[in-house]
Amino acid sequence: MLTVNPLPFEEIKTLEEMHKNHPCHTSRIRAHAILLNNVGYKLKEIASIFNICRQTAAAWLHAWKDDGICGLFDKPRSGRPRMLCNEDEIDAITRVIESPRSLKKVLAELTASLNLTVSPSVSTLKRICKRAKLNWKRVRKSLRSKRDPSLFEQSRQQLATLIEQSQKKKLICFILTNQVLLWNLAFHMPGSLEAKQLKSLAPKAGGLMCWVLLTGNAHLLPLSLRAA
Repeated sequence: MLTVNPLPFEEIKTLEEMHKNHPCHTSRIRAHAILLNNVGYKLKEIASIFNICRQTAAAWLHAWKDDGICGLFDKPRSGRPRMLCNEDEIDAITRVIESPRSLKKVLAELTASLNLTVSPSVSTLKRICKRAKLNWKRVRKSLRSKRDPSLFEQSRQQLATLIEQSQKKKLICFILTNQVLLWNLAFHMPGSLEAKQLKSLAPKAGGLMCWVLLTGNAHLLPLSLRAA
């Protein structure tokens, strides 16, 4: 059975401080593993605690025997290591859920809280969110705040009257002299007439527009009138 040699008091205190205060998560759990092995935990138990394989736990103990405290640090290697550990990624995901529309703000807060010398990029944050099964969707914008309440209610009542009369198979003729009223009707008129088509037929200044709604026809027929 692979075990470390009995640790003196000074090494135990050093490993405890490293486990509590070291900025690197990997070095902290390696120090913790050495302390657990020192009090009698076996390799299989250590591997179960840290969710690693038995070979990895054995490699940590061999590194401690060969290089001491220096064996618990990551050696220089090619490629950029991860900027955020698992705990930091969980913190980042929590901040994104709280402010999903301000990723740059989340990055600034994350960099300040972790004392990072280099801030992660937006693409890095998006990859973390994608691994966490978060989906990005376009936010729908409403024009409700820009409409005139009184004119909107007037057009809604006018539209209800038209629908009721069209269901009774009557010919309807009404005059619109207000372009805003025409705009409101454009968003509520039933049938195949699009809003942009209705807006393009808005009356010009000084003129009147007569609209005739024929039963069974989804189109409105414009008749321009001029004041005598």
